Amino acid sequence: MAQQPSRNQSDEMNSESIESLWRQALLIRDFARDEVDATRRRRADAEQARQQAEQDSIRATEELCEDIRAEAQSDLEDAKRTLETARELQIQAEAELDAARSIKQQAEADSARIQADAHDAAATNIEAARSASLRTEPISSECPMIFGAWPDASSRRNAFSRFNRTRSIALSMTTLS
Repeated sequence: MAQQPSRNQSDEMNSESIESLWRQALLIRDFARDEVDATRRRRADAEQARQQAEQDSIRATEELCEDIRAEAQSDLEDAKRTLETARELQIQAEAELDAARSIKQQAEADSARIQADAHDAAATNIEAARSASLRTEPISSECPMIFGAWPDASSRRNAFSRFNRTRSIALSMTTLS
């Protein structure tokens, strides 16, 4: 019988031990559940933070792309305006160049005509002067000073007066042309 109480003690001890183990298991289970729940909450929070960061990143990228697109559109419009201005300036420059070429051609034609008229007038004047000089005495008799001394003062006056008449005739013919 002595063994029985020890068995009872042992059963009691075993029962207490089992109960203690059961309580510990329940505590560990509760603790594990709490840890699993906390881990799940942390994981859900982390997932939500990741999704929020992803959405923020996408939104920031979209805003940046929109800003870049708007700036590129503005630059494109500026380039189109500049190109249009350049085209207008080119058309204007080409028109001015055509006008300048036309003026140059007209000036060259006028110059050629004026030169031809002047040449013809000069030829006419030269011919008139030759004709007038042929009607008077040769220059060597009119201006003996060139070839020697005057024989007397009246010869010199007569020669100068004939020379001045010839010269005035020639000059009047050039002014008439």
